[in-house]
Amino acid sequence: MKIFSVRGLKSRAAQSAIALVATVFAALLVSEQPAPVRVGPRPDGSFLLNSGWLLRPAGEQIGVDTLPMRGALSHDGRFLLVLNGGYKPPSISVIDVAAKKEIKRVLVRDKVRWDAPSTPGAGDAWYGLAFAPSGTRVYAGGGSQARVYEFEFTPETGDLKPGRDMIAVPDLANKGLSFIGDVAVSPDGHLLYAADVHLDSIAVFNLQSAMLIERWKTGKRPYRILVHPSGRSLLVSGWGDAALYRHDALSGEILAKFRTGPHPTDLLWLAKPAPTDEGESSKYPARLFVAAANTNAVLVYGVAADGDLQQIEDISVALTPDQPLGMTPSAVAMNKDATRLYITCSDGNAIAAVDITTARSRVLGFIPTGWYPTAVRALPSGSGTRRPSATLASTFFHGTSRGSWNATDPGPVTVSWPVTSRSSPASARSSVDLPEPLRPISAMNSPGAMSRSSRSRTVR
Repeated sequence: MKIFSVRGLKSRAAQSAIALVATVFAALLVSEQPAPVRVGPRPDGSFLLNSGWLLRPAGEQIGVDTLPMRGALSHDGRFLLVLNGGYKPPSISVIDVAAKKEIKRVLVRDKVRWDAPSTPGAGDAWYGLAFAPSGTRVYAGGGSQARVYEFEFTPETGDLKPGRDMIAVPDLANKGLSFIGDVAVSPDGHLLYAADVHLDSIAVFNLQSAMLIERWKTGKRPYRILVHPSGRSLLVSGWGDAALYRHDALSGEILAKFRTGPHPTDLLWLAKPAPTDEGESSKYPARLFVAAANTNAVLVYGVAADGDLQQIEDISVALTPDQPLGMTPSAVAMNKDATRLYITCSDGNAIAAVDITTARSRVLGFIPTGWYPTAVRALPSGSGTRRPSATLASTFFHGTSRGSWNATDPGPVTVSWPVTSRSSPASARSSVDLPEPLRPISAMNSPGAMSRSSRSRTVR
């Protein structure tokens, strides 16, 4: 015979009831939780960053591949070539500008491996992308493979096919730290100059034989090569020593060295006299724009007749007068009539539009892009755009694994960035949504904040 305790029965019943209530309550909590918020694209076309920022790129997004870092426009403006060099195999995308779509993607890979001559290599690519003067050949910097890759381009159709490999070292089995970045072709199409980033030098190739013929010492970590329109000299930005070097284009002799801001990256030449105040004549027949990525500014140099450079202005893309570094101006482009400069603000996720027609350039506003823009191009008339020109900006990430190019109509720029000022009209929309703790609370909400930060500084 078993004896049961009434008190024990009551206790167990109470425990069971409590457990049931707790289970039901937990189920209700789980069912009422909102869907998890994930970093990446959203249904409305915006993009959520892991910082909590919400980007809303302007224009249309054209998918390419990971890390689109450079673009080159065909001579007739019909096709844009984009060099992709992210974690996926490097490639070149061909974009039909009028149709606004990628029509072809070609892998950048070695014709043969140095250790297995019958086997194609994996290839590499970093930053360098340039058309030959003929418009029928394209060259890409081969990064860690110590090569420059040549491609054959058909202007009528946009077809792109691999051509020759040009080796930048005497022995590929002992290439050391050789890392080929930017490439530039002489105006007569006879020579190609390639920046060997880690060897602080310029590799020079004969394009008829595709052979390395010379190597010149230059500044620390050469980033961008710009050949003078005359073909007699070239400018090289030294990423590692905040300097600009002018070389003789035939001998490689360093003719001059100019100090710049930290991390000079892109260079843009304008063969047009620098504007002056009324009544003054310009002593500079040309200007050079230098993007200094570790500042908030693009530096402007007046180019004298003898090639000497004198800084005449810096164009600030800071949002407020006392903003810390962080806009990262990394690339520049110009419209066809040379009235507007476009500046890629990589960490600002925007393109700055600047009026450069007066002695003191004026920032007109910012065009929202995708995540971390890396390059910008202005399209000429007749490229299938609604206005005389449009901008294309590459972004480091768009979606989960693909890069993109933003095709935007620059039009009148009226964007107030990153938040709408209380004194701004309702039409000046925010291009970036910030989480509450990050919203600016003082300078950007004060009247005239944008006008103060948009002024350039004239260097006397």
